[in-house]
Amino acid sequence: EDSVIAAQLENTGGPAGFVASTTKGIKTDEHTRCVGLTSLENVDSLYPRWTESDFDDTKWPAARVLGQHGVNPWGKKPGSEAIAAGAQWVWAQANTKYALCRVRVKDAVATLRSDEQVTVFINGEEQTGASKEESSQIALGAEAGVISLYASSEGGLAGIIMSTDGGVTSGRNWRCVCIDSPAEMESTYAGFKDIDYPDAKYWPRASEIEKNGGSLFGKAEGVSDEAHWMWAANGGNHIICRLRLRPLKLTFRTDDRMSLFVDGK
Repeated sequence: EDSVIAAQLENTGGPAGFVASTTKGIKTDEHTRCVGLTSLENVDSLYPRWTESDFDDTKWPAARVLGQHGVNPWGKKPGSEAIAAGAQWVWAQANTKYALCRVRVKDAVATLRSDEQVTVFINGEEQTGASKEESSQIALGAEAGVISLYASSEGGLAGIIMSTDGGVTSGRNWRCVCIDSPAEMESTYAGFKDIDYPDAKYWPRASEIEKNGGSLFGKAEGVSDEAHWMWAANGGNHIICRLRLRPLKLTFRTDDRMSLFVDGK
């Protein structure tokens, strides 16, 4: 189930606006839903449980977009650097004193393709495999903390590529090692799939072969153009890789008065 960030906003004077983004790639933009109010007296009767994730906001108007983060008159201030460049300042369509806004935080989806056989694990749980010339989608879930994978090659040029809709991509941010056989996953590297596995920080960084759409592997549909085809730096026909995911973090800014809720709390 999606989570929801809900904001109750009051314009205390001057231009009214609200901007926010999360480390999962969610940001305020034209998909944000906002309603304008002249008073907060009847909010609970007009919109019961409006801060909850299961509230139906489909009849709320889309937010009025006022400009990208950094636009005048707000500019950028110290502490707002973590707000994504693509986040938009928003408010209700009407220039009201009060606004209620909702942003849905969808579970991230990873799209992966390989020219080899791949098994993917999220927090240690096996998910799916991707085989040659196929793209697979994997729902990461709100609690995803680590993506791990095992890949095997039959020889020749080998590579894996992936990205999530939260902006995570394959490349040197991953850690990969070559193993002699799948049996090593349960012996030498036992527990490598788990979120609290301690040794991966000593593994070599993955080797970047080329960006998505290059001449060697071509275009992996559904995968970000910023993602790189990767493999273990020391080669080999069997590899294991890990990437820790950043926890969900919300960064926001408003020049007005605000109460913020996540799933009603």
